[in-house]
Amino acid sequence: MADDNPFSDPSLQAADQSRQQEELPSWATAPADGAPPTSWSPPEDKKNEEAWSAPPPNAPQPDSGGVRGAAQRLEQKLPQTRSGLIISMRLLNMGVSILMAAAAIIKLLSLPAFTKGVLCLYIWFFALLICCFETHLAQVSRIIGENFGFLYNVKGRVTFFVLVSFLCFSIGLIGLISGVGLLVAAAYNAYVIYKHPDYEREMLENDVEQRGPSSVYGVAGSVVAPPGAGSGGDASWLAEGAAANPELAASVGSAAVGWARKNPEAAGKIARSAVV
Repeated sequence: MADDNPFSDPSLQAADQSRQQEELPSWATAPADGAPPTSWSPPEDKKNEEAWSAPPPNAPQPDSGGVRGAAQRLEQKLPQTRSGLIISMRLLNMGVSILMAAAAIIKLLSLPAFTKGVLCLYIWFFALLICCFETHLAQVSRIIGENFGFLYNVKGRVTFFVLVSFLCFSIGLIGLISGVGLLVAAAYNAYVIYKHPDYEREMLENDVEQRGPSSVYGVAGSVVAPPGAGSGGDASWLAEGAAANPELAASVGSAAVGWARKNPEAAGKIARSAVV
């Protein structure tokens, strides 16, 4: 609005306005038309946090095909818990070792040449070593831990499995199957130990200290128990599992009672060995 005072001097008004603008601090002055503010940050509303972090609608989706997509789908199908991965790895190793021993024995029964017979004896010994290693029996765990330490290292174990698999390829069809299974086991062992690198140290310590099961009856329980749970008769892991799965515990308990009624002598033998 123009000033209605006819006696006002325009030069004095312009000087007065410029003086007022100089007295104002920089943060109080209005920015020029169309100029962005000096500083800006997104709103602190947590409800909009996902909206800020979400990718744009037209962003390319991750490729589900190819080798990477196949590896992701395979990893989703594998057990996701630490105990599930370790249990499946141990069962796979023991199953392959049994197949190796069967292939070696069948080849020996066919009375092969001397060199082939010696090779079968080596394969049978390696199969026995792998099986005893995965059972973690207290009677042999210290011997394995002190003399076969490469089994507790991912590089040594994978290299050992690969070399033995090549030996299995030369003893017939069952040997070929066991060799392929050993290669699969080597890859799966590498994956499990990569996911849980502390498992190597725990197993070596438990085996050297002979914390594993002391009888054949305890081997089955040690397979499904966490590392070191079988030491000293500690069954707290079993109580925790039963509390977390009451329906499964009830079904297992009823099945065990039914089996004990049908086999009283075997049940009594197991009970006596557990007490001792």
